[in-house]
Amino acid sequence: MQVVTVTADGGANVRSGPAVDTMVVTVVPMDTEIAVLDPKVPGADMGLAWVKVNANGQTGYVRSDLVGAPHAPTAAAASPAAGAPATAPTATP
Repeated sequence: MQVVTVTADGGANVRSGPAVDTMVVTVVPMDTEIAVLDPKVPGADMGLAWVKVNANGQTGYVRSDLVGAPHAPTAAAASPAAGAPATAPTATP
């Protein structure tokens, strides 16, 4: 699995399609790693390239100029504190 890190100061909108006029499905803050599903998707507008991602449980598209190059996830991104669902601790009798 590869991820991209959001580099835009204001975070990045994850959209329903590879165009700026499509619906925002979620917003990802700066410095957040998000899973890459397709690293290079041609955009429908202004010749922008897009990245197909899975972020916050939503599949969508983020402009490639708002994220860094795809890379292996860091250890912090794989931990529950970085957004992965955590399981509730089980009490021991």
